[in-house]
Amino acid sequence: MTVISDKKRTAGWLKTAVGAGIILGTWLAMATAAYADEAIKSVTVTVTSSVTANGDGGSVSAAADSTKYHVVSCDFINGKSQWKAGDIPKASIELAADEGYYFGSISSSSAHIRGADYVTCKKSDAKRSLTITVKLKGVKGTLDRVEDAYWEEKPLGKARWAKVEGASSYEVKLFCDESMVYHVPRTNSVSYDFFPYMTEDGDYYFKVRAVAKSESESGYLKAGDWAESDNQEITKKDARAADKRAASTGTKGVSTKDGTGPMAQAPGWAMDGNGWWYRNEDGSYPVGSWKAIGDKWYLFDMNGYMLTGWQWKNDREYYLTTNGDMVTGWFQYNRIWYYLDPEQGKLTGQWLQQGDQWYYLNPDGSMATGWLLSQGNWYYLDPRNGQMVKDQVVDQYYINQDGIWIP
Repeated sequence: MTVISDKKRTAGWLKTAVGAGIILGTWLAMATAAYADEAIKSVTVTVTSSVTANGDGGSVSAAADSTKYHVVSCDFINGKSQWKAGDIPKASIELAADEGYYFGSISSSSAHIRGADYVTCKKSDAKRSLTITVKLKGVKGTLDRVEDAYWEEKPLGKARWAKVEGASSYEVKLFCDESMVYHVPRTNSVSYDFFPYMTEDGDYYFKVRAVAKSESESGYLKAGDWAESDNQEITKKDARAADKRAASTGTKGVSTKDGTGPMAQAPGWAMDGNGWWYRNEDGSYPVGSWKAIGDKWYLFDMNGYMLTGWQWKNDREYYLTTNGDMVTGWFQYNRIWYYLDPEQGKLTGQWLQQGDQWYYLNPDGSMATGWLLSQGNWYYLDPRNGQMVKDQVVDQYYINQDGIWIP
């Protein structure tokens, strides 16, 4: 039987403790060094692309104006040899933290992507690398013309047309003896039952075109040309049957002859259970577009209803009052000042000159105040009004007549 002396046991314990202490000390030193680095809490990346409809594969690139991180790579995820109008390119952007930094918690609210939409992100390499997946704007182009628009043999009033590649929505108008009877701003089908609206005898025909399926899609995808069907004759007997159908289904039939059709109604504002819309002189109404009414501008959604509040149109953000008219100039929202240009919408990430005064709008559009680093120079913006300070001393620092701090 071997007996280990207390002296040897103590020496072994001390050797083990010293070894553990060295390991623990090394781990603590590494952890302390890691936590000494500064966390990157938000990122701003500008994405540019040369993708065009019916062109070659194009290219995509990304740039980061930061001293904390830089772009390592930017590539298509779903690249094609040839893009079509309406295609949605996706790209993967890899960022690397510069020395002294690591990526903290980054989400859709802290990832500011210009020229694309944030999808998701993933950190790697001990939080030194960040891969962001983005969705680019749809490829701009015009949808093809509907090749065939016709009436089905049975039942009466059933319109049908050929599907357009890349389109999932269509706009359809019904006419009788050259007068518009009914307007369908958008349908996802390639057919429509117009019979309940054929309550007067006459020759009916319809026009159809492929359109964008949503407000955002309309910013890059233009409607195709109209296609017109042949005439379909509706007799008085057919019209009475249509009127009965309308009554049984709760569909209100309209007449182009007795003054109740859309073209017979006076132009102007109208309201129904879904909101306000505007009737043009020809009986149609603005859909997915701006319209100047009086001396003000209004924006209408894809169903023709007036929009209010913050709205995006053609990659630009606007604000519409509760009355629907567009706001321009300086605008305070939730105690934050923004500047809304009548053509560009909310200005973001740029300088604004008004008279002799300069202002800066942050990447989110809010008016900047306090110290600002822009293109390598430090500026100071008066917290009271956002105006750039010139030829003054602020916090013991002299700012010259150009508004730049001179070290």
